[in-house]
Amino acid sequence: MKEINTKWGKIYIEDYEFDRHKPYQREEEGRIKLFDSDQRYLDYYNADMTREEYDDIIDGIENAEEIDDFLYEYIFYGNKEDTLKWIKETYGEDDNEIFINQNGEPTNEFINRIGETYLVHECFF
Repeated sequence: MKEINTKWGKIYIEDYEFDRHKPYQREEEGRIKLFDSDQRYLDYYNADMTREEYDDIIDGIENAEEIDDFLYEYIFYGNKEDTLKWIKETYGEDDNEIFINQNGEPTNEFINRIGETYLVHECFF
């Protein structure tokens, strides 16, 4: 797993190499998965790429000016307070603990975190 530093915080990407005999291995041969700051699944790239293309993806993520530059399936992102406010206004839900706990950790599979930025996945409800 490789750590990537972004302007929002750290995220992680699975290694490019796929070798069934190594102790740590990508979960799927055909995908290279991206994980959020909590090392929860975030997104994936098709593994059908060259090492140069893989390095270009990492460079693009590290230098992204907007989260939308490398993530596409999110309908909202913001800090914790703005995210919880958006959820309440959009869906009428105000039981914050089912989304983000007191420690700031996402508790819903459709919410990810990069640093202090929370992302709501498009399949939220």
